[in-house]
Amino acid sequence: MTKRQTQKNEKIMERWANHGKIDIGRVFVLADMARNGEYPDGTFSDDECNIWSEILNVVESYEGA
Repeated sequence: MTKRQTQKNEKIMERWANHGKIDIGRVFVLADMARNGEYPDGTFSDDECNIWSEILNVVESYEGA
């Protein structure tokens, strides 16, 4: 892993450090939804919606590259 990626990882971890625990399966669901252009509904928490948004940004940045 590059030093740049290590620094990026640290910033991400700091940003999400105080957002409680979210099941990894739920994160994979959010990633799949973002990849397929699906939006979270009322069954997702605010933190889960924020994670979805972050994943969507990553997906869009790779698609635009």
